[in-house]
Amino acid sequence: MKKDKKIIKSICFTIALLVLSTITINTSFAATPKKVAVFPFIMNSKDDLTFLQKGLFSMLSSRLTDPGKVMVLDREAVDAAAVTAQKHASTKGALNVSKARILGANLGVDYILFGSMTQLGDSFSIDGSMVDVTGEKPTVSFFEQSNSLGDAIPLVNKFAEDVNQKVFNRSVRNKNQDAHPKNTDGQRGFQNLDNQEAYYQNRSPFINTKTPGSKEFRKRFKIADILNCIATGDLDNDGQIEVVTATDHEIKILQPKGDLLIEKKKIEYSSSLRIVAIDIADINGNDLPEIFVTALSIHREDINSFVVEYDGSKGYQTIAKNEPYYYRVIETKDQDKVLYAQKKGRSPFNGKIYEMQWENNQYTINEKIKMPRNVSVLSLAKGTIGDKDLSEYMMISESGYLSIVNDAGNIEWEARETRGGSKHYFLLPDSDIGGSNENRVYLQPRLKIYDNKNDGKNELFVIHNIEVGSILKTYKKFVKATIEINTWNGIALYPISKTRTVQGWISDFTIADTDNDGADELLVSVVESEKSTIISGSNRSYIISYDLQ
Repeated sequence: MKKDKKIIKSICFTIALLVLSTITINTSFAATPKKVAVFPFIMNSKDDLTFLQKGLFSMLSSRLTDPGKVMVLDREAVDAAAVTAQKHASTKGALNVSKARILGANLGVDYILFGSMTQLGDSFSIDGSMVDVTGEKPTVSFFEQSNSLGDAIPLVNKFAEDVNQKVFNRSVRNKNQDAHPKNTDGQRGFQNLDNQEAYYQNRSPFINTKTPGSKEFRKRFKIADILNCIATGDLDNDGQIEVVTATDHEIKILQPKGDLLIEKKKIEYSSSLRIVAIDIADINGNDLPEIFVTALSIHREDINSFVVEYDGSKGYQTIAKNEPYYYRVIETKDQDKVLYAQKKGRSPFNGKIYEMQWENNQYTINEKIKMPRNVSVLSLAKGTIGDKDLSEYMMISESGYLSIVNDAGNIEWEARETRGGSKHYFLLPDSDIGGSNENRVYLQPRLKIYDNKNDGKNELFVIHNIEVGSILKTYKKFVKATIEINTWNGIALYPISKTRTVQGWISDFTIADTDNDGADELLVSVVESEKSTIISGSNRSYIISYDLQ
């Protein structure tokens, strides 16, 4: 207790010195200064850290202020805006990037800065975001943790330094900023991960690791069409893993041949189908895995899913058709595979989700899964990440925010930055949009839990398709993509590594040992747009793989 009191007094004294040392008088006049609103950090602690919350506001305000260039709103204006925000559905609750942009527009500022500080025992972490209200510049994100509360000031200084450099292109340092805390758990904060590839030392297939050396991916398959999804399984029980992929209305079964994947079987379906997802698992218990195909109608306004299974004498047969479900197979912690299905709703994000079973020669509902609103089964995973004790659900919301949901259906944690992204969409009925026929609800891609380090602790694999602005708001345009690996640090999910960036967008991925060498590979289906115009529709796709071991 005495030690904590000394630290608190030291923090207060240092904050006062910092605020006084950074106040400058500049009588020069320049262009209209950028306006910043610094919202009070949320303090997650059993102790009363109000003093530190106020200190953080003062420190960040003073560190960002640049007379004539950058103006920070006073505390009274921000507090009033925070109260007003809780009265409106679009801004109510904890801040995230989308809410910050709405708030910023209402306040008439250029940037919103917000974040949180969490204290657990002797350790603590700082999580912050600097959001460009217009969306033209990427959000500057910051995450650091330390084993001493006394490191709070150096970390806040580091955050302010990052914001000044990356947002306002200026360097502001003083002697109080030179102290940087040691990170005893080997992790490091991530700021604008997408822009720091040159910073990190590399090893295959991920960047941001400490082991030097790098191997590139292998290009396994190429096609002049769009590959919508990918999955793996031993379909004919011959001991060899097949790779299954699909275009809009064709399923392609591929088999390894050297470094390539060769087409073994092509199954064509009605051209009125639009296949958006596939999964493979033996749910009916006959030792031959089924292919669960999630398909939409030609106009993408209805579900027309089906299930295919290999029959030794007749080939591949459809054993269930015209199913009103979105399908996803999820592995349990015991590596059993469970079939989840989501009933047709008004959109892909509001149908009820069920665990399914095989009974009386058909797939039937076994148990309803408790979920919050606006969840799609296609981006649902379940398991333990890192040292997290409970087996919980991970998902990507319709807006693109990665979340953790407990068994009671409550959101326990939500990311501040968007991930996922896809060009697959469902078209809402005309009645929902006042007669317009272009209200697209975009699906979110697969999440996968996997022990990448083979240390008994799972990580979460997440697609990140990076979007650019488009003239037509109803159309998505992705310029590059990567797959991030996330872990749990006791406070939040955060990326520890990622694959190298590819051009285009990633439609799906899977993990399996396709070459029977005893080591799994990460297989990724990539869609590369050769033309930037929507009208041309010129696309080609390929499957690449990374050796994980």
